[in-house]
Amino acid sequence: MILRLLSLFFLFYAWAFSNTLSWERAFSVSHAVKYLHMIVHYTDAEGKSHRLEYWRDGDRRLRRSTDDKMDLYAFKTKDGDYQYFVVNRQKAIVVKINRTNLYRLGAFYNWYSLAHVLRRPPEKTYSVEALKRKPYRLGNYYCNWYLIKESQRSHSVCWSEKLGVPLLIEDQKGKTIWKVQKVSTQPIQDSVFRIRSDLLQIDADEEFYPE
Repeated sequence: MILRLLSLFFLFYAWAFSNTLSWERAFSVSHAVKYLHMIVHYTDAEGKSHRLEYWRDGDRRLRRSTDDKMDLYAFKTKDGDYQYFVVNRQKAIVVKINRTNLYRLGAFYNWYSLAHVLRRPPEKTYSVEALKRKPYRLGNYYCNWYLIKESQRSHSVCWSEKLGVPLLIEDQKGKTIWKVQKVSTQPIQDSVFRIRSDLLQIDADEEFYPE
């Protein structure tokens, strides 16, 4: 009888935690396509709607254009890190800054969060669970649902392993705050990643380490 009760206990324990996943398992990018161009509509923390156009070339180059006003470029350097450029089209300026100095300014972005959209919370402050929801499909691509739980909030994320990005994100009230509208996986022309030469250039890295 005791052995049977122990067996039932461990069976329940294993079932209770079977839906808990590691970040890498749930949001894998190892099989993501090399080229990705997409158009997204999303809602920010203040409830304002935005249009994002996005281009990714493997782990080499990235461009994100928000509302046709701001562009963020990321280029992989020879040492394996990334150099970032922020373009303000309205003011016709481009700011050059590396990841270390972004952190110094309080902008905790890295390649993964920019190229794959999701920002991974600090260790031991979150959990990820698989959700039993019907996969969402956009054209030839589909995504599976996961729940990211943090202490103060949670999000439901429909993750496309093939594309390496979420196709849908819902807040804890079930409102859609991120939706991919259009996707292409065709090779991207170099001109997409070319920054205009007539912009006023500001080197933020020099501000931190002037000669």
